[in-house]
Amino acid sequence: MTDFISDKILFYPTIEFYDSSWLKSALTIWDTVYRIVPDSYSPNDSDEVKTAIEAGLLKTINLGKNDLEKAAEKFEDFCDNLDFSPAGLDGYNNVKLHVDKIDSRIRPLLESLSKKIDSSGWLSVSEPVAHAYMIHLSNSICDRRGIPKFTDNDDMFNIMSYFQSGGNVDEYVFAKEDNEAQTNLLISHLTPADIRSISMDRIVRLNEKFSKSKADYRDSISDFSEKLSTCEDEGFMAEQVSEFQKSLEETQHTRYEILKSFCKDIVSHFLITGIPTSGIVAARGGFSGSTIENLFTGFAIAGIASLAPAAKDLRDNWNANKNNYYIEMRKDLSSEDSFRSDSYRHTRIMEEFIND
Repeated sequence: MTDFISDKILFYPTIEFYDSSWLKSALTIWDTVYRIVPDSYSPNDSDEVKTAIEAGLLKTINLGKNDLEKAAEKFEDFCDNLDFSPAGLDGYNNVKLHVDKIDSRIRPLLESLSKKIDSSGWLSVSEPVAHAYMIHLSNSICDRRGIPKFTDNDDMFNIMSYFQSGGNVDEYVFAKEDNEAQTNLLISHLTPADIRSISMDRIVRLNEKFSKSKADYRDSISDFSEKLSTCEDEGFMAEQVSEFQKSLEETQHTRYEILKSFCKDIVSHFLITGIPTSGIVAARGGFSGSTIENLFTGFAIAGIASLAPAAKDLRDNWNANKNNYYIEMRKDLSSEDSFRSDSYRHTRIMEEFIND
């Protein structure tokens, strides 16, 4: 497996957590969550979030000149080389983007697209443009530090997949065997059923007991995602799926026992990561698990988009620190159909982003 810092993750695209439950849930997987905060801005954090900061579990990325320059270069290249503009980049809703997050070379461009600039350094730009830039900035930050990314927004998660492919998503998004593909790996994520009502203080204490189990869970997923991204043989894929299922069951049993000593009821949400794969992996994917009631082995492989041949370079250069994660907390894993319906929803989001 690629050598990378698997215990840390970057949260994007916003500064504040509008629901601290996502931060709590992330801390049952990763040891430290980072976010991007301009030097001149003081976040409007809840008491729960402040507790995580005081415990050293939530930290701020110190943006450097190289971060901004690389993000500006990639953003310019993307805009210059886009064959067609996806429908999802046209939008009327405005959001705020701080000038401290923008390199001087593209600041005039973003200022020209801004509806207004306030005295505290915030640009008011269309939401799609802001998201497009923040995706390139988060990629720059993560590439330079060897850490993956995490979002609490499913639309943003799928848009990230689009940008990570360099815009090489086929207009007809359904994956085909002879194409490159963008594929989601959906994994059972055990979490306290009442995590919204559990205090951050208790999550901090759980974090101290959970370190080894979390590392085993993360590393198992990272290793499997890297193997899937390189696989082009159906028989070898079946072997890797079987090995991952055994590894997942072992790590999940340990997580379950620790969680049971911490809370009464445990549910399984989806932990989703997007990876580039061969069309064979995407087309031959599906639900894997013994029985759906056994939450320890549930996972699914789902192709969500066909990629143009030019995207082959993406897979050749892929490793686990490029993984993009999303935790689906609004649904519990209750049946094989829940995996299928969530996979279809992500395909639909991608299709709507490109075509609607």
